[in-house]
Amino acid sequence: MLVTFYEVRKRVNFPFPVDEPWVWGRSIGTRGCSKGDRPYKLPGVTHYRFFQYEEGWCEPVEGTLSPTGVTLRTYVCEMRSLSSGRYLGWWPCRPESVVFAYSVHGKERPVRDVGVELIWWPAGRIPYGTRDNPRCRVCNYGNQTVSYYVRLRIPANSYDERVWVSNHPPNEIRWVWFPPWEANCVGDHVVRCSTELLDDQNPNND
Repeated sequence: MLVTFYEVRKRVNFPFPVDEPWVWGRSIGTRGCSKGDRPYKLPGVTHYRFFQYEEGWCEPVEGTLSPTGVTLRTYVCEMRSLSSGRYLGWWPCRPESVVFAYSVHGKERPVRDVGVELIWWPAGRIPYGTRDNPRCRVCNYGNQTVSYYVRLRIPANSYDERVWVSNHPPNEIRWVWFPPWEANCVGDHVVRCSTELLDDQNPNND
């Protein structure tokens, strides 16, 4: 049987920047093989296999490691009949179906990043004279517990309020309630809401 190996690469980004990163590929979860693998047939089985326990292989590409990510590589092979050249298939999968699994260790860099996910109220059509508490949903996208102000403005009637959010843990969603507002201006009006975290590293999602 003629076996031709093809290299497949993918750039992966770490969830957070890491100082002094150390990365390795994981056999469990990876769909790909190494160039040292060779197919064999199990007794009574007509198709070829590489891994008795269905384990894969991948590794970091030298010179591609950075604090934010790394390029991984693995291999897939095309199998053909040695005598006739007849196509027998790919193993362990076609190049576009490769899956990479990896682990990364290092010193996680502090990330300060919060933002408004949703303005819950006021939104849509509101009957004239309605009085309620504006509210929004905020999320801590970073990896630090932080405290900050959230500001909500309705310029039509000079509503401008700030609420303090205290000790917001990473990856947690919180609801923020503002002082009551009354819908006493006829027409379409813009509601603006944003976070005011000191040293926010991603102001685009505030």
